[in-house]
Amino acid sequence: MSLSVADGQAQSTQTGGFQLSGDQPIDIDADEFEVDDSTKLITFTGNVVAVQGDSQVKAGKMTVSYAGGSTGIASGQGDIERIDLTDNVELQTATQHATGDTGFST
Repeated sequence: MSLSVADGQAQSTQTGGFQLSGDQPIDIDADEFEVDDSTKLITFTGNVVAVQGDSQVKAGKMTVSYAGGSTGIASGQGDIERIDLTDNVELQTATQHATGDTGFST
């Protein structure tokens, strides 16, 4: 699984740094977030920073699509299906750095 970052000229870069699955949790910090269990979406807005292991991604907005109930996600037991990023996306790992207008991870 990888994060794909695209810039304003429709280019896409696949990077292997930000994993959705694995043995490490994803810590997400943002100015605000909203959980909508009916659509299975959690939307983080404003200064979003997500960290997993040595990988960090920043964006103005992050939308997490999940399976199961939101209490599973909150306790670390849910299944994240996709992460969409918009607004000044930046990925930083020990060996990679990528920026773009949008990004996603599946």
